[in-house]
Amino acid sequence: MISATNLLVAANVIVYVWLSLSGGANDNLSLVRHGALVPALVWRGEWWRLVSSAFLHAGLVHIGLNMLALFQVGTFLERLIGWRRLLAIYTLSLFGGSFAVLYFSGPYDVTIGASGAIFGVFGALAAIGFRLGRDGRSLIAQTLPIIVLNLAFGFAVTNISNAGHIGGLLTGFVATLAIVRVRRRPAQAVAAAEPPGSAG
Repeated sequence: MISATNLLVAANVIVYVWLSLSGGANDNLSLVRHGALVPALVWRGEWWRLVSSAFLHAGLVHIGLNMLALFQVGTFLERLIGWRRLLAIYTLSLFGGSFAVLYFSGPYDVTIGASGAIFGVFGALAAIGFRLGRDGRSLIAQTLPIIVLNLAFGFAVTNISNAGHIGGLLTGFVATLAIVRVRRRPAQAVAAAEPPGSAG
């Protein structure tokens, strides 16, 4: 059975190939034409940009880091909670990140990338660790440093959407607390899955 994580990675790669072949990754104007999130345009009625922007990436490094992180942490989370809940959390985090950009970024800022939704997946792992209490300490210990490192990187480097990252992270955490009921100890899950890797 094809995993939901692999399908998400494939969808992002397909859109990137289309974007590259159509010249959309060359500059901000091209990215806007292809669906980048620009708050001013969303407020004018182009609400589809809240979704389309999360599948656009500017350059091989951008999509490579994001898809590596999505594959590593998404595969791990999917084995813990199943593909349906993974897709639900990913989708909610995508919207959480996009709405955070909409409300907390400049009206003409151009935002693209899957990192808001990916931060939501990391937030989901932290929420599961929180739910497990003492049994989840090792999961939290693995996940929190990655979250902190990537948030710090976002504040240290220009042209990174911190609003999108934080919005996705918080949405993934809260959504997981609401829809996931942990029924097994993390050791059992870790035995069947690789630990989460670094984010992109």
